[in-house]
Amino acid sequence: GITIPSPPSAKKRIAQDWEYANSKSNYLLAKAEYDLTPAWTLYGAAGGSNTTSSYLSTDVSVADTQGNAQATVYYWPNWTNYRTAQGGVRGSFNTGAVTHQLNISANYLMKDSGYTADYYGFSSFATNIYNLPSVSSPSTAGMDSHPDKTNRVLLPSLAVADTLGFLDDRLTVTLGGRYQRVEVIDYSSTGESTTSYDEHALTPVLAAVIKPAANWSIYSNYIEGLTQGDTAPIGTTNAGKVFPPVKTKQHEVGVKYDFGRFTTSLSTFQIEKPSGVTVSNGDGTSTYQVGGEQRNRGIELNIFGEVQGVRLLGGATYIQPKLTHASSDIYDGNTAPNVSRWQLNLGSEYDLALVPGMTLTARMMTTSAQYLDEANTRSIPGWTRWDVGARYKTEATGRPLVIRAGINNLFGRDYWSSSSGSWLYLGQPRTVMISATMDF
Repeated sequence: GITIPSPPSAKKRIAQDWEYANSKSNYLLAKAEYDLTPAWTLYGAAGGSNTTSSYLSTDVSVADTQGNAQATVYYWPNWTNYRTAQGGVRGSFNTGAVTHQLNISANYLMKDSGYTADYYGFSSFATNIYNLPSVSSPSTAGMDSHPDKTNRVLLPSLAVADTLGFLDDRLTVTLGGRYQRVEVIDYSSTGESTTSYDEHALTPVLAAVIKPAANWSIYSNYIEGLTQGDTAPIGTTNAGKVFPPVKTKQHEVGVKYDFGRFTTSLSTFQIEKPSGVTVSNGDGTSTYQVGGEQRNRGIELNIFGEVQGVRLLGGATYIQPKLTHASSDIYDGNTAPNVSRWQLNLGSEYDLALVPGMTLTARMMTTSAQYLDEANTRSIPGWTRWDVGARYKTEATGRPLVIRAGINNLFGRDYWSSSSGSWLYLGQPRTVMISATMDF
């Protein structure tokens, strides 16, 4: 209900010096391939990870344009274990003048999680985002740092795809399908399990590429997918709740042209996806809801390669994010929140002839304004950030050595970099980075 405040100086911390985020992870992965014949390969992979995290931090709710705010302290211990496996066969064969690239694969992923939201808001204090007071650290004594398992997500799938080539592969068509299942199991504090969601879908993939000439091509594709639903964020009344799986749809048509030294592509796209929103309950609390739908239509231009001795990599995107099914009918047709209409990212490199081994780098990132709410009444302005750097390739004790130095946010601009619901995220301050890499 207030005007969006100006961003505070990114040089100063908004967090207290006792806030922390600790995370430890272990990973194990193995892959193998076996050539059955010169044209057919059997492949497989298996892996897993264990991650434990804990956060002692604050949610800062700003009350006025002077930056006065209320900081809600929370302790958020959680853990996640992943187990995954993949197997399949791929190969090529011909049926007359038509070539085939066939791939059949099966995937399985299991995710176990444990968390507790009992310690959200166990302490609070008044603060100001422009003038931070120093507050003593609250005690977390007696709080459980390793909660019991709260849910399990199972994601098995089976996919088949065949890329058919015609006219010496000047025309290729990919036809495929994927069977997916999403099962979510919730666990009570006593360890009893209940299946909250068990849904499945058969989703298609269609694609075509036409090459009228050797240096350019026209392409189109359509794909659907069934993905795990959102999880309500901490700070909401239903924090940790896993929502039902959602189906997404994506269409794309584009053209790609190779100029020799550099390549460009131009494409139009449409993405339809369900959306979630944090809704205020009017009593100082909020609840995360999923049920809306958002349609993003846009056009994207990309370039990569070398122009006049300068290597370029980047592109521009224009998006029309539209609410097709908002939380209220009066918002249907409005611009979807938390999406910028314009984005431009362009990186460049130049080898300095006067100093062999020296390369100068620069990057520009531009993002336009974005709304914060479905009503389109509040927004944050767009921003532009410049990063510069250099790297130097040399040798030390006969070993290859690369020295890198860079400055992100060269001009030290303070800005809101993005938003999510009613949350605002402060951009990175001017940051200097130096590193060295040596090969042994």
